[in-house]
Amino acid sequence: MAQSDRFASQRPRFCRSALLLAAGLCLALSCIAPFVARAEDDISREEARQKLDSSEQQLKSSRAQEQGLAQDVATLDAERARLNSELIEASKRVQASEAKLSATETKLADLTDQVDVIRTSSGRKPSSRC
Repeated sequence: MAQSDRFASQRPRFCRSALLLAAGLCLALSCIAPFVARAEDDISREEARQKLDSSEQQLKSSRAQEQGLAQDVATLDAERARLNSELIEASKRVQASEAKLSATETKLADLTDQVDVIRTSSGRKPSSRC
């Protein structure tokens, strides 16, 4: 039992030493941690800068592409307007041609009727119409 009493008296000293050691380690780590964190921040800041630069380049490229596409759209709009105008003019010409053709067909029918009347009155056989 004498031996267990001896360890009992050393326990508080051992616990105190362990606590002091643990406190010292915590203090040391708390002093070193900002330097480690700062080194990690520097790396992450550099990586962040690279990512930012890359994103800015992509943004510039996208904006240039957007401007090019906007110009293409404007060109296509102008071309579409020109083609629509030409189509309207062509349809007007077709309508005018159809009206002229219709008038010509009517005149031809009238002339054919007159020829038939003349043939009938002269005793000849009337023309056959197609």
